Amino acid sequence: MKIKLANEKYKTTQWNVLYNANYVFENTFLWQNQLTKISLKVKKGICETASVNGVLPEDIQNVIKNVPHETSVFQDVLKNRFTSKEVLLFFF
Repeated sequence: MKIKLANEKYKTTQWNVLYNANYVFENTFLWQNQLTKISLKVKKGICETASVNGVLPEDIQNVIKNVPHETSVFQDVLKNRFTSKEVLLFFF
């Protein structure tokens, strides 16, 4: 019973993200031959604010605002702009 609970609840991304402390995710990477920096302020698993310095589209901050900081959600929201691999590189 305890193993089942652990696998079904406590090992899920949703549990680990939504019930953890608030955090700031920062990433710097080279894209289109330019250094790009992303900073996401995440509260209860939701991207509250985003700042981007580099070559990503300027409106990206608005596109990911109020979106859960989860891989599958970001990939779905950004699928028309980036490949799944790029989303993982940039935002996770």
